[in-house]
Amino acid sequence: MRRRSWGAFFGYFFATFIVLEALVVAVGFQSYNKVIALKTDTLIGNAANKLAVAELVLNNKIELINETLELLSHHSLVRDYLIRDTAGRRHAVEAHWVAILEAGLAYQKLALIDLTGQELVGSYRLEDGSITRLPSEEKFNWANSLEFSYVQQLGSDEKYYPPPEFREDEKNEPVVPLDATIRVFTPIEFASKKAGYLMLTLKADRLVARLRSLPQMVVGEPMMVSQDGYYTFHHDMTKIYGNRYPSRSHHKFQNDYPEAWATVKSQGVGTHSGVFTGNHATFVYNRVDPERKFRKPFYLVLRISDNAVQLAAMEPIKSMLVTLSISAGLVFLLAIIAGGIGGGRAKAQHQRRLSQAMVESMSAVIVTDEQGHVQDVNPSFERITGYKETEIIGQLPDMLKSAEHKPTFYALMVKRLLKEGFWRGEVWCQLADARSHPMLVEIHAIKDKRGRVTNYVGSCLDLSEQKLLEVELREKSLRDPLTHCWNRRYLTELLKSELARQRRYGHPLAVATFDIDKFKSINDNFGHDVGDQVLVRCCDQVRRQLRRSDSLSRVGGEEFVIVLPMTHRDGAEILIERIRLKLAALLDEPRFTVSFGLTVALPTDDMGDLLKRADQALYEAKAAGRNRSFFAKINHTAEVHVSAELLQPEAGVPKKAQ
Repeated sequence: MRRRSWGAFFGYFFATFIVLEALVVAVGFQSYNKVIALKTDTLIGNAANKLAVAELVLNNKIELINETLELLSHHSLVRDYLIRDTAGRRHAVEAHWVAILEAGLAYQKLALIDLTGQELVGSYRLEDGSITRLPSEEKFNWANSLEFSYVQQLGSDEKYYPPPEFREDEKNEPVVPLDATIRVFTPIEFASKKAGYLMLTLKADRLVARLRSLPQMVVGEPMMVSQDGYYTFHHDMTKIYGNRYPSRSHHKFQNDYPEAWATVKSQGVGTHSGVFTGNHATFVYNRVDPERKFRKPFYLVLRISDNAVQLAAMEPIKSMLVTLSISAGLVFLLAIIAGGIGGGRAKAQHQRRLSQAMVESMSAVIVTDEQGHVQDVNPSFERITGYKETEIIGQLPDMLKSAEHKPTFYALMVKRLLKEGFWRGEVWCQLADARSHPMLVEIHAIKDKRGRVTNYVGSCLDLSEQKLLEVELREKSLRDPLTHCWNRRYLTELLKSELARQRRYGHPLAVATFDIDKFKSINDNFGHDVGDQVLVRCCDQVRRQLRRSDSLSRVGGEEFVIVLPMTHRDGAEILIERIRLKLAALLDEPRFTVSFGLTVALPTDDMGDLLKRADQALYEAKAAGRNRSFFAKINHTAEVHVSAELLQPEAGVPKKAQ
């Protein structure tokens, strides 16, 4: 008899332990996958923001180069030198150019080229950062280069942007050490005739260096890749410029990651950024110059390995493992209890119900008979649902059904439970306070030795806090950490949604871009901490003027975008002018002003068209003297098409004087 008791004990012990331990492992595996997925999304968003910042840095540098070349092409010193080449005039030009290179820390070289391709005057930055004038023996002759054939075709005020490349000598051989640069050429005209060309360059690898220096950098490999798939920058410098070194020709992004490269190339000319997962890594990339400003575009890529994701998720995984270890210990204790109380048939049935309820002791547990009538609930059921035990015993658990689900949902649940004896999934349950809560529900059919169902045991785990945490984490990934404005990723999603709504329903949509005037001087004179405070003050004041339906996004250092749904041109202009005046009237030091570019969406607009038009208006506001707002110019055909719909004044708003 004693042997039989021990046999029953170990039988129930091992059966209970194996079943419950398998359940713990399944829950742990699902939790692990959720943690990894959430951390991957966070790292992808972080990497996308860093690539966007790096590209913004490039665009700012290119705009600065454009402005510099525009001023130099009409500068009296250059014009005087072209009229007559004297030592004094040459010295004046070189001294002025040295000052320009010293002021623009990103500049690498500034040179004047004659119509034959010979560099006449130039200055360049040495490896130690000092500036020197270009010696005669280092003046490059561009006559035989492919770039110069494109430069000679430039018209008045046009500019040419070759793809990033390293410096070459007159025999088209690379200059060692390799010095990747981005060049910009523009012609100089004198007396309505072309008199020469100006060239200004900056280091291309500063883009990748920018990725490395950004705070909160993810564990990843920054790369710059040419349109042909060759590395222009790689952490292993022996792999770069395989298009120029036969011994390196097999070192290509295209060869190392063929699936990722196929995805990048298949995105199309207009695609700006994207994500590819494969090859045991996630690739986040930006196609630089989507508007085809460069003769050949190139790509900035961040490779986030699976190991990097696991390393970043180490802390939440450790917490999960601690929870699973505690659960495993509880399972062992419950298995001992189940084995100790194993005995007769009736008692065994009771203990199976008890062990099933105890393993989910932190969940709401409900036990029914084979017809579905409630026989027992645990204390957590009363605490979580708000229903008393006396209210539900003997009843069907229909009071937990929520209007969030259709009747077919519950019909399919019962059908699968009857067929398989098990059902698991997320369900919205209506609690005693008439509110619906998300629950993780599991229902098991308990059978006797003959295989007949005697009871059903269900457990409900409240997921409300988890859902709130997921929403909070997603919002954090879409917020700028300094100003708490939305970031570029959220702006992209919002504009796609609003443009789709505008095309479908014809609702008006206005967009404004703005930045703080002379923000660099604030950082230089007061420090970056004060600059950050200015950004926060500016955003707080702008948000006070916006409606709940409007949104404010930070897309760069001091550059922001305001999206105004259901807003016509006049209403938008009045709001933007009010914001501008409020900001200019702030008394806290340092004081600052803001320039705005404003436009409304046309039926044919995509996101790029809309933002480009607003940016152009902002540029015009800057050129007109700053501290003002400009409405973007719309071509006559488009304006006639939308004048009756999108450009009309809102009801009750007086039309502005033209």
